[in-house]
Amino acid sequence: MLFANFVSDPLVFFPTFYIMQEAMYRGVCDPPTAMRALRKYKANCLQDWRNSWLTWFPGHTVTFAVMPPHLRMPWIASVSFLYVGLLSFTRGATEGQ
Repeated sequence: MLFANFVSDPLVFFPTFYIMQEAMYRGVCDPPTAMRALRKYKANCLQDWRNSWLTWFPGHTVTFAVMPPHLRMPWIASVSFLYVGLLSFTRGATEGQ
């Protein structure tokens, strides 16, 4: 859980998310697009990390401390759905919207 929240998400997930989002909006994935995306990530990283930690630390704590094994999959799928909604709400607008 610590590796995912402090290493994998900040160094792999979020940069990939921002680069793919920018590439989809611009229709091209070239070095200038990637650099533009990473600048946006740099500007938003503290809020993104905070939202991730506020979702996943309690979510996984409940998963492994409270949930019986047969309910873990539906629970974590629900948490994931809510997190994707939060991510879409906070980072889903295109420039100019």
